[in-house]
Amino acid sequence: MRIPGRIAWLLLCCAPLGCDDETAANVDATQGATDGGLDAMGPQCDVSALFKQRCGTPVCHEGSTPAARLDLIASGVEDRVSLAVAAQCPGTLADPSDPTQSVLYTKIAGVPECGARMPLGQMPLSEDEVRCVRDWISGLLPPPPPPVGDLGVPPDRGPPPPPRDMAPPEMVCTPGETEACYSGPDHTRGVAPCAPGMRTCAPDGASFGPCQGQVLPSVEDCRTPEVDEDCNGSTPACGQTWSLAFGDGGAQSARSVAIDSAGNVFMLGDFENTIGVGGDPLVADGTKADIVLAKYDRFGNPMWSKRYGDSSNQYATQVMVDADDNIYLLGRAFGTITFGGPVHDGVGTDDIFVAKLDNNGDYLWSRMFGGLDPDRAERMAVDGNGDLLVTGTFSGVADFGGGPFATAGLRDAFLLKLNGQNGAHIFSKQIGGPGDDYGFGVGVGAEGQILLTGRFEETIHIGDNELVSAGLRDIFVAAFDNFGFLQWARRYGGDGDDFPFDLVASPATGEFAITGYLSGVVDFGDQQVRSAGSLDYFIAAFNADGSVRWAQRYGDETNQFDTDFDTNTWSALATDPDNNLYLTGPLSGIARFGDGPPLNSAGRTDIFIVKLDRDGAWLFGNRFGTDNSEIGLDVAVGPDGQIAVAGRIFGTRGVDFGAAGRVESQGSSDGFVLQVEP
Repeated sequence: MRIPGRIAWLLLCCAPLGCDDETAANVDATQGATDGGLDAMGPQCDVSALFKQRCGTPVCHEGSTPAARLDLIASGVEDRVSLAVAAQCPGTLADPSDPTQSVLYTKIAGVPECGARMPLGQMPLSEDEVRCVRDWISGLLPPPPPPVGDLGVPPDRGPPPPPRDMAPPEMVCTPGETEACYSGPDHTRGVAPCAPGMRTCAPDGASFGPCQGQVLPSVEDCRTPEVDEDCNGSTPACGQTWSLAFGDGGAQSARSVAIDSAGNVFMLGDFENTIGVGGDPLVADGTKADIVLAKYDRFGNPMWSKRYGDSSNQYATQVMVDADDNIYLLGRAFGTITFGGPVHDGVGTDDIFVAKLDNNGDYLWSRMFGGLDPDRAERMAVDGNGDLLVTGTFSGVADFGGGPFATAGLRDAFLLKLNGQNGAHIFSKQIGGPGDDYGFGVGVGAEGQILLTGRFEETIHIGDNELVSAGLRDIFVAAFDNFGFLQWARRYGGDGDDFPFDLVASPATGEFAITGYLSGVVDFGDQQVRSAGSLDYFIAAFNADGSVRWAQRYGDETNQFDTDFDTNTWSALATDPDNNLYLTGPLSGIARFGDGPPLNSAGRTDIFIVKLDRDGAWLFGNRFGTDNSEIGLDVAVGPDGQIAVAGRIFGTRGVDFGAAGRVESQGSSDGFVLQVEP
C-alpha cells in the first residue's frame, strides 16, 4: 500500500510524542478521505503539536526566517522539499529517486557530513522513524507544474519562479571575477607579514567565494624577532610578563586559563568565524561558536592550538592541569563534538562534556552527560588519587553514569566524581529543592575531603540536611568524604541575593576559601559582613572543619558586577602552596582590598587582579581597562609565582596592560590572556 506523503510525515513526526485517542481519530479521518487505511503504520498524532515541540521556533524551522530557510510548520511542506536544493548543505532536500542521499534523510539517519544531526537538541529518531522518512521521500511527487494555456503551452508569465526554498539571488559581482580581499583589521593590512588574498565571484554572481591566500594577524612569537606576527609594527623581547588577544568581528572569549609545572600556559575559550591564536588560523564550523584550546610557553609564544565542535554552538567553561600535567577540559555542547576519540552527540539543548588530554593535547578520554533540557558544569578539581570532581546544575532529567536524576524544582545542583584514568563513574549526587539550585565551586582538602559550594532558593536538601534560605538566593557550603558521604553542610546569606562563584582548597592544611557577591548583611559564623550598597565582592576563608577564619567584602555603593552587555560576569579564585589567594573578575565602581590602594574602574567594567595572603592582607593588585567593558573570567598561578588571567574585551578600543603590552580588539568581543609577575 502506498502511503500519501503528508500522512506518512504525520506518522513519522508524531511517533516520538505519543497521541491521545481524539488526535488519533482525527488522523484516521484524514486517512479515510485519502486511501482508506493506514493500519500498518502504528502511532499517529497531530503534526502541529510535533513540529512546535521538535521542529518549531524561529531558531529552527518556523516563522518568517526559519533555519536553513526551510519552514516545516506551515502547510505545503511536501512542495517545499520535493526536489528542492538545500540552503546550507550540498544536495537536494528530498529526492524521490534517491531517498537515502536526500539531505532530509542524511540529517536524521546518523552523524551527517554537514551540520548537526536532527532534530536538533532532542533524542534522535528511531530506526523505524528513519525508515518512515526514507519511504515518505520515495513516495513524494514532483512539485506541481505551472498552469498551461488552451494550446497546452504554459502562458507567457515572465521568467520561471526561483527555487521554493530561497529568494532569487541578487547579482553582486560578475561570475568568475576576482578581487583582492582581507578580513583582518584595516590597520594591519600590508604590515608584513599580513597581506591580502584573492576571492572569486561565484557562478551565479550572488556572492564571492572565500578569501584565498590572505595572511592575518596572529599571536606574537618573541623567539622570531625578525617576524611581526601580530602586524602591529613592533617585535617585543621575550619575558614572563606578556599579553595577547584574539578575535575578529564576531564573539570570542578566553574563558579559562591554567599553568603546568613547566610554566606553560593553557587557554580554553570559544569563538565564532576565524581567529589567530598562533600557527594556522582556526575556523569555526558554520556560523556558531566552537571551542579553542591553545598552549603557550612561559614567554607567551604559541606552541599549538586545537578547535573542537560542529556547526552548532559549543561553549568552554574551565581548563585545568593535574599533577602529571595532563589537561582537563570542561564545557557544554549543542550538537556533536569529539576530542580525538569518539564523537559525542548531545541529546539536549546543552549537554556537559568532560575531556582529558595529555600535555601535547592528545586524546586520553572524554565523556558527555545530560538530558533533553539544558545542563551546565561550572567547576572541577582533581584529588590526590587523580580522580576528577565536577559540579554544576541540571534541569529535567539527567544521568551522570549512576542512574537518572529528576530535578526537584527548576534546576538542581550536582556533584560528580569520575575515575581519572578512564573517566568511569565513581559516584554522583543530586543536591536540590523546589527552587533554582546551582553548584559553582568544588575543591579537595586534607585526606581527600571534598568541598562544595553553590547557591539555592527556598530550601535545599544535601544528604539528610535541609537548609532554608533567609532571603532570595543563599550560599551553601558542604563537605563530603572521599567516598561521597556528607560530613557537614552550612548556609550563609541574608534577606537579599547572595551568590558564590568559586572555591579553592589546600590539600595540605584543609583550609579553603570561597568568593562571590553579597547584597546586604551576611553572617559568616560570628563574622558579619555588610554590603556598602548594591552587589559587593566577598571572600570567606574557612578551616577544614568548616569554621570561618575570616570574611571580608569589597566594593562601594554601586553594583561591582554591573555591565552594559548580556554575559556572565563571574569572579574566579586561585591559590598557591602558601595559601595565598588570587582573585579576578569584572570591576565596576571602586573596590579596596585590604589595606591596598583603591581600584577604580575607568569604564563600565574593568579587569582586575588581586593577591592576598592567607589572612586576607593585601599583597598585590592592579586594574586594566578603558571606558568600554572588559572582564576577567579566570586566574591561575604558575610554579614561579606568575599570574595568568583570561577574559573578554568588548568593543574596539583595545587594552593597555602596562608592562605586559597593549592588545587590540577587533569587534563584538575578543578573548585575551594576560600574564604578570607580582
